[in-house]
Amino acid sequence: MKTKLLLAFFALSVISCSDDDSSWPSPPEKKLDQMVVKRYQNNGSIYKDVYDFDDDNKLTIINRYDSQDESFSKTTYEYNESGLLSVTKTYGFGMGDPSQPSSITSFSYDASSRITGIDDMDASGIEGTHTITSFVYNADNTISAVETVSGPPSEDVTTNYTFYINDYGHIEKKVDADNTIWTQAVYWSGNVESYTQLGASSMSFEFVENEFVKGSYVKINQNKFGGNFNNAILAGGFASVSNGVVKYVSQQTSTNASTSQVLTYNYEFDDDGYPVRVTLFVLGSSTPYEVREITYQE
Repeated sequence: MKTKLLLAFFALSVISCSDDDSSWPSPPEKKLDQMVVKRYQNNGSIYKDVYDFDDDNKLTIINRYDSQDESFSKTTYEYNESGLLSVTKTYGFGMGDPSQPSSITSFSYDASSRITGIDDMDASGIEGTHTITSFVYNADNTISAVETVSGPPSEDVTTNYTFYINDYGHIEKKVDADNTIWTQAVYWSGNVESYTQLGASSMSFEFVENEFVKGSYVKINQNKFGGNFNNAILAGGFASVSNGVVKYVSQQTSTNASTSQVLTYNYEFDDDGYPVRVTLFVLGSSTPYEVREITYQE
């Protein structure tokens, strides 16, 4: 009888502990501090990009360095009162006045925080070009876009596009008025599994099966737009959301009309399961192609 009572007490204790454990709040997600991306060239030189983030995991600046570790360009990111990207400015230190941006891109939104306009002024050329794109969201799960490119030496060129949204709410293709597909994506479990672009270039991905995404490393572009997946695509194409959303990328294959390249991804994590180093290799090579080092706020 005593044994049965002890077992019963033990069972109740386990249940009680389990209930207590479930009541503990989850620790807050770590915030990004900085990401350093090093790109290794065939001649042995290394180029470096340094990404800095604010307290909301939003990108604030990218500083770019050449093989001599000299800064040659930077892009700054500004946000509106709603925390959405409003303006980016890129400075090319080898072009004219280094204090003046070589390109400025502005974004406007509707009441639902969806992009309604992108105004891109590129002043890096002799006289520069100006591209204005407006977006209208339709009831049939499409987005109508009108893009006007102006600037010498050509006349203004206006092109109409339609973006199609799949049943999961993600943009899956971009088609012009002649029904030519400019780019199209295939999704798998919320990740972009592959996408193709006009001109026969394509990109496909494989994913790490047993490691689920933790932190904002893979959401750098979405975070600029309040987490809006489609905003990131409209602003930067499918490449901007191809780091993996649900699972980490394990392999990337890029193909065009004449060449093909396969990159493999190797991840290192901290004790809490956050990625701190991602190394990309050309398949079959032991020399890094690119290294991403990620740090988090203390």
